[in-house]
Parts: sequence; structure tokens; C-alpha cells
Amino acid sequence: MFNINLGPLPGLIETVKHCRHPQIRRDAIRILFSLSIRQGMLDSVLMARMGMWIMEVEEMGMLDGYIPESARMRLTKVDINASLKNAELEGFRIEKGGERRIERTTIEWAATNATMEIRRSLD
Repeated sequence: MFNINLGPLPGLIETVKHCRHPQIRRDAIRILFSLSIRQGMLDSVLMARMGMWIMEVEEMGMLDGYIPESARMRLTKVDINASLKNAELEGFRIEKGGERRIERTTIEWAATNATMEIRRSLD
């Protein structure tokens, strides 16, 4: 018998990436932090940190509690260094007038007390 069990990570990651409802997105990020698991190439804490950055960038363009399409991030680079537990992220948003605004950051995802503080800040 062949069985593929993807577990909870893919669904939570898609929710974090695509959901425009702030509370649902924060709940998904909080769950990713609390799971603190790895499934194949997917690390829940890394995905939570990436999701937080995407959320913060997108919410800068929020209008009346809604994230318009122009504020959505499109990731163009994810360079993960698993041994150092950091990742360089790059993406862009479409500004009014059609211009691309490039956003870059480096995140770290070692499970530390900082992770606990981040989870509390999502409340």
C-alpha cells in the first residue's frame, strides 16, 4: 500500500502565504512556531519566520483592513543555509503605476526565547 501523508505544514504554509485575513494568518504563524517540526525540506519555524516577514511587508500596504493585490509579495529568491539556520529572502510588490518595489531581508530561525517572544507579539 502506498500512502503519502503531507502532515500539517503544507496547508499552514499556504494559509500564511495567501490568506489576507490578519487574524487567520497570525493564527497559522503561531501554530507553525508552536509545532517546531521538520517534514522533509519544510521547517515549521523557518516557514513561520518567512511568513512573518511577508505579512509585515504586505500589511504596510493595507487599506481599511484589507491587503490589496498591489501590496502582495511575490518571492523571487529564497536562499536557505540550513547549517547556519538563516535564509536570505527577496521579493517584490507592484507599486501604483506598475513599478516593482524590491524587498530583501535575512531571517534566522533557531528555536530560542526570541521565538517565544514573537509568538506572544502575534496575540
